[in-house]
Formats: sequence, C-alpha cells, structure tokens
Amino acid sequence: MDGYEEVQKGTEQITQTSQTFNDINDAVTEVTAHITTISSNLSEMVSRSREMRRSVEEIAAITEETSAGVEQTSASAQQTNSSMEEVANSSEELAKYAEELNRHVLQFKL
Repeated sequence: MDGYEEVQKGTEQITQTSQTFNDINDAVTEVTAHITTISSNLSEMVSRSREMRRSVEEIAAITEETSAGVEQTSASAQQTNSSMEEVANSSEELAKYAEELNRHVLQFKL
C-alpha cells in the first residue's frame, strides 16, 4: 500500500466517521424535538389540571351555597307551616269564642 492509498483510505474513514457523527447529530436533534414536544404537552396538561381543580372548587363552593340556601328555605317553610298551624288553632279558638258570645247575646231580650 502506498501513501496515496493510505490517504484515500484515511479520507474514506474520515468521511464515514463524519457521516456517523451527522447521523448521531440528526438523531439527537430528533430526540430533542420529541422531548420538547413532550415537555410542552406536559405543561399544557398541568395547566388544564389546574383549571379543572379551580372549576371543581368553584362547583363545590356553589354546591355549599345551594345547600345552605335549601336549608334556609326548608327552615322558612317549617316556620311558615308552624305559623299557619298557630293561625288555624287561633281561628278555631276564636270561632268557639264567637259561638259562645252569640249564645250569651241570645239570652238577652230587648
């Protein structure tokens, strides 16, 4: 093997090594792009998860308010029902007094 062949062989090896490094660089670039995409997707998922958590907290707060409102309405209805029963009892008692008063008035003759 003479000097020219050795140089040509060395040049071929350098060319192959260069191509291998280029292939490695392309692969690393592609992996980096995938990692960037995955990172972006994860960030978006975290953001949406936070939004969902806030929405659930808002729904829970509204549910608590609604529950409190229902309890107040129920208490008011019970109080109204109780008041109506008192009015009904008072009306019955007043009717009895009116009948008794009528009997007493009928006893008097003018």
